[in-house]
Amino acid sequence: MELIKKKLLSASNYAATFIKFGIIAGFTGLLGGIVGGAFHKVVELATEVRSEHDFLILLLPAAGLLIVILYRLMNFKNRPRNKQNYILGAHR
Repeated sequence: MELIKKKLLSASNYAATFIKFGIIAGFTGLLGGIVGGAFHKVVELATEVRSEHDFLILLLPAAGLLIVILYRLMNFKNRPRNKQNYILGAHR
């Protein structure tokens, strides 16, 4: 009888753990689905804007040059190492 009680207690612990992780997985899946859906909508909107305004593609090199000029004007190279410099230095 004692062995049966031990086995039932062990089985109930496994069941409780399974349910707990099932709930956690459900919430994780729900959150991932919401974020994925939002990302899909934003990409869809960006594609729509790009399709309606073809000239924006031609402005991308100018935007890149503007970013380079702004970084050089702000003199980020001579500042103490901060998170932004870690990001910029990661590709070097």
